Amino acid sequence: MSPVDSLRTETKFKNTEIGEIPVDWAVVQLRDISQKPEYGYTTSAIEKPVGPKFLRITDIQNGHVNWSAVPYCDCPDSIKKKYILKSGDILFARTGATTGKSFLIQDCPEAVFASYLIKITPTPTSKINSEFLYFVFNSHIYWKQIRQAISGSAQGGINSTVLSKIRVPLPPFIEQGKIADILGSVDEAIEKKQQIIEKTNKLKKGLMQELLTRGIGHTKFKKTEIGEIPAQWRIKKLREIGRLRGGSGFPEKYQGNSDREYPFIKVSDMNLPGNEIYLKHSANTIDINIKEELGCHIFPKDTIVFAKVGAALLLNRRRILTKESCIDNNMMGLEISKENDPRFYYYVMQTIDFADYVFPGTLPSVNQRVLGNIKVVSPSFNEQSTISRILMGIDEKIEAQNKHLKKIEKIKIGLMATLLTGKIRVRY
Repeated sequence: MSPVDSLRTETKFKNTEIGEIPVDWAVVQLRDISQKPEYGYTTSAIEKPVGPKFLRITDIQNGHVNWSAVPYCDCPDSIKKKYILKSGDILFARTGATTGKSFLIQDCPEAVFASYLIKITPTPTSKINSEFLYFVFNSHIYWKQIRQAISGSAQGGINSTVLSKIRVPLPPFIEQGKIADILGSVDEAIEKKQQIIEKTNKLKKGLMQELLTRGIGHTKFKKTEIGEIPAQWRIKKLREIGRLRGGSGFPEKYQGNSDREYPFIKVSDMNLPGNEIYLKHSANTIDINIKEELGCHIFPKDTIVFAKVGAALLLNRRRILTKESCIDNNMMGLEISKENDPRFYYYVMQTIDFADYVFPGTLPSVNQRVLGNIKVVSPSFNEQSTISRILMGIDEKIEAQNKHLKKIEKIKIGLMATLLTGKIRVRY
């Protein structure tokens, strides 16, 4: 019987400080089941292997540590024992953008932890499963308490006192292990999916480099001002590929309506789910009367749009319009001419770093003239289309994998909400 097949619905609950839990569960504070929280070691990181690895907040990315990239430190043997990391230890970021986030130590080389981290070590006699506890630290049960603690703190961080008082549910020890196994198996599925996406992205990056500089089936090449390219290709300025236009102002009184004729695209729309390549959704729309009043240009389908000002400019995000749309004055559109493939130039645009063309000033910006003079490759229309189809095919695979990943992540959220509160129990 698999762990999931052994699930059952709980019917008997009791009210506690953290909400309803099964009658046979307990609620404990972290100080009841762990040793006294320890602050990390204060020293400087060293690239040379002079001592143990020196784990810092910045080394923990998305719940993972690349131990080969973690630096070392000079930590005398006389004090190393206090800071050495062991399997089952849990680290917490006590300040900064990741305040409250945790990391479970499993297999690691000899390592100590830095001063902006706090270490919790479950006591051997407390009958607490470290993996189960780590999942609790990723749940709403924990984060609700952390947010309350941070809001009441002048410094906005957490400390050992705050952590010691955190309340956690305590199922029977065997059930803790079963819950950790189920959630751990979902995490493994998530990690495998992320690895597939990462490998596919690397494949796409390599193909883009090859196809956008070497083309398909060419044997003769020539040197140009932007590098070696097929002899049959030409070099053109971006303004020769299509027409660059800026957007229009969008008064607040016209915003908030989503069922009119023309989408009015803002920079924030580029981040909406489903808008990764093609811009399919917008939060705002206008009708023909508003369009005429504002005097805004209607950008045709297949226009490549991007931010032209602010921090969003430096993210180098480009999107392709799927329908006639207006864009706001923080954006610019490249209307590709009929003799060129918009999808090919979408990928060419991905290789252009706008940071190289930013206009000096306090607010990053680029102007139409500068962008229009950027030199790009110009293969035949047929070759453009062939290249774009290859790259679009890979992007479609990446998009499908990302959708599947989101489904698995959604399943995990649901399982955590039910398993960690005992609404669904594991038979044992």
